[in-house]
Amino acid sequence: MEIISIPQLRLGQLQTLTEQTLELTKPVEQIATYVAAVEAAFEPFRSGMLKEFTVSDKRALDNIRDKYLSSLFMGIKIEKNYPQEDTVLQEIVGKLRQVARKYSADINRLPYDEETAAIDNLLAELETVDMQGMPHLVRWVDKIKVANENFKAASKEYLESTVKYSATQSASAAAPALVAALEELYTMFFAYTKVAADETLVTVYRELAELVDAYR
Repeated sequence: MEIISIPQLRLGQLQTLTEQTLELTKPVEQIATYVAAVEAAFEPFRSGMLKEFTVSDKRALDNIRDKYLSSLFMGIKIEKNYPQEDTVLQEIVGKLRQVARKYSADINRLPYDEETAAIDNLLAELETVDMQGMPHLVRWVDKIKVANENFKAASKEYLESTVKYSATQSASAAAPALVAALEELYTMFFAYTKVAADETLVTVYRELAELVDAYR
């Protein structure tokens, strides 16, 4: 047997190797101190991994609300071209066209937060228009409301996650300390297998060596 050496690993591989190493070595009382050191080094590394993989689905949700907005504005444009004889509906279409002209030009080009506010304002103006006779347009308004609220919720969740991990160091910065703790664990484990002549220790150490070799 030889002392286990750690190959060059990607961050995800280092996380998996550490978890597997801890699973194998925790029952070994003789090296409990070194196992604890690995656990201590693993905590900031794992927090760093969570920080780096904090993602947001804001882009997808923004695409959804943009699609609904486009559908609403297209529907209003179609109504403009329809030969409507009902004067009340003509008046309503006129009001809707005014609202559409105000918002449709660049609302989906605004930064996320500005677009969210603009949509709220659009919805507020649409509420002043009696659209009961236009269910084909109302359905898009309802969709826009839900999509905008979903986007707000995702923005809030992402902000909370960002704040939570703002003081956390990156996984790459925490990795050297974790690798050093693993190397010390492997070295001391190897020493105990030589001194103790315990077949159980030897078996676990060999399993550990095979585990690390699988990453080469």
